[in-house]
Amino acid sequence: MVSTLHIFNPIQKLRYLSRMWRRGSMRLGEADFSGDSVNQHSNDSVKSSQEYTVTSANQHLRHESKATPDPKYYQPDSGEGLCTFRVGNTLFRIHRCLLMREASAFRDMLSLPCEEGMEDGSTDHSAIPLYDDPTQIRDLLWALYSPPTSFCLYGQAGNQEVPLERLLNIAELASKYCIESYESWALERICRLVKDAKGFISYESAEICARTLRLAAITGQCEILQLVSQKLISRILWSGLDYGPIREVAETFSLGRLLGVTYYRELVSCGEAEPHSTEERHSASDSGRREAILSASKELLLLWGQIQSIPPRLHVGECLTPEACHSSWKRTWTYASSKAEQDPRICSVDVLGRLRYMMRCAKSKLPAMTSICVPCTMDAFERISAIREQLIDDLLTYFTRPS
Repeated sequence: MVSTLHIFNPIQKLRYLSRMWRRGSMRLGEADFSGDSVNQHSNDSVKSSQEYTVTSANQHLRHESKATPDPKYYQPDSGEGLCTFRVGNTLFRIHRCLLMREASAFRDMLSLPCEEGMEDGSTDHSAIPLYDDPTQIRDLLWALYSPPTSFCLYGQAGNQEVPLERLLNIAELASKYCIESYESWALERICRLVKDAKGFISYESAEICARTLRLAAITGQCEILQLVSQKLISRILWSGLDYGPIREVAETFSLGRLLGVTYYRELVSCGEAEPHSTEERHSASDSGRREAILSASKELLLLWGQIQSIPPRLHVGECLTPEACHSSWKRTWTYASSKAEQDPRICSVDVLGRLRYMMRCAKSKLPAMTSICVPCTMDAFERISAIREQLIDDLLTYFTRPS
């Protein structure tokens, strides 16, 4: 049996519990002090104080600052067909039917009976509070108010493309409030943009990329998550993308491959880490972090020594001269690894940077060599790529192994 999760307005529940607690406290006070006139007077003062405190708190929540109607999504008409929401200092007064036409948290919210004095959205003073960004709400309302016939044409060939920021806002809020149709619509278009070789992941800010990554993880969009992660790995390693926002998402959702790359980028940025003097003081967390970086640095240096000394064996069944091809491949490997190690632009712990250099070197030398066949040349390129991909897969383990 599939159970349905209903999400309601939390502020109404909290205020209801607050009133129940206050009433229970007053009844308890009356029972304890009913025989003493002095204490009874004190109890009355306590009750008055409690009533004033709760009332003042409610008034503060409602009137802490003057709210102004949104210039576009505030319907001036009155009637039961409209509902008012307060987002920050902005009032949105919209048609209830837009929020009730499909299953969502809004439908559950508006279907619940409200006690007198609670925010039911019938007036500006009883506006239902939403703790979102007004810009996001505007973008969601843009989608809700768009005619279905024209709405589905956005992003199609020859039609206007929906801005990325708007798509993210719609997808995030539609996911939050369980509006499935609009969530699917926005995610489909985001996926299309992610698949584009020249799409936004290749040039947008780290914050936008992190939002897309988080959205894909929250909504379970494996295809988007995989594509975004792969493109971000390339940008973090070779383009100097700020990995801070990316790491936060990777840690939250246990994206190990991406998280390992951010740690690796931090290590390479630091260069060769030398132990600090014993007089220098560090907190326990700083000390543990530094030990992990030093340990990873040592292991990566050992790994490079192993990679440099033993070239991977070529396995090409159709090769007619395997020994000659392997001999040429070995000479090229030794030459390329030596040149990569001597390049002053590549940090000594940057094994991935050295493998990248070796790939460029191999691509420039092997095709011109007559002593190695074409299939073996292609296999050689694949061997370098395989070593690189395996290292990226294993990066996190270098920073999380117990010392």
